[in-house]
Amino acid sequence: LLSQADHDAKQAAAEALAATVAADSAAVQRAKLDLEYATIRSPIAGRAGEVKVHVGDYVKAATSEPLVTVNRVQPIDVRFTLPEADVESVRRHRSTATRVLARLAAGDSTELEGRLVFVDNAVDPATGAFALKGRFDNSGDRLWPGAFVEVRLELERQKGVVVIPSVAVSAGQKGTYVYVLDADSTASPRPVKVARSDDDFAVIAEGLQPGEVVITDGQFRLAPGSKVVVRSPAGPGGAGGGGKGEGGEKRGNKK
Repeated sequence: LLSQADHDAKQAAAEALAATVAADSAAVQRAKLDLEYATIRSPIAGRAGEVKVHVGDYVKAATSEPLVTVNRVQPIDVRFTLPEADVESVRRHRSTATRVLARLAAGDSTELEGRLVFVDNAVDPATGAFALKGRFDNSGDRLWPGAFVEVRLELERQKGVVVIPSVAVSAGQKGTYVYVLDADSTASPRPVKVARSDDDFAVIAEGLQPGEVVITDGQFRLAPGSKVVVRSPAGPGGAGGGGKGEGGEKRGNKK
């Protein structure tokens, strides 16, 4: 048997003790949070740069000033742009295996291979270009954040095509043409159809056969039947080498 007064007193004491437990639990959680705030952890793995604060510096709780910058280097993303004329080609040939090749410097024969991971959804109206990103494993830390590299995007591979130096292709009133070196060492114009070209090479869809030699220098000084004398036995253009004479220089095409 218990009086109503004793029951109410014990009930109030139990509720007070439960409130004390809840308050103590909140204090423990707050202490854990304060301890977490006392330690700074990077959200990513990478390399830390210059530390911006030192012992004795005042650090505010809400500020945009970084304490240190951490850059992820493995893997690393390379950002590059292409003109809007290439949008359709990238969309048509893009896949999960689309390769991105990077060179550290001009003339470097070593290329690092990555894959295309991002294509922007719009063309920048200010530049007329759209952004892309290639991701590289960078196991040897050869790529460095902020550095400039030469990038090639490989959308497809073609075999059995005729390729000539881009400088050999000229534009006339009737379309594109090249000067071909005939067997009697004379130059004759030949209309050609260019499938695509870049700064170095042009892929010829129609008009040339493998092994034919084209003129790469001085085309505007040539006329049909002009004599061309070979100057050197070999050149970077392919079979046939490079040469120069009354009309200019020639290089062989390759397939």
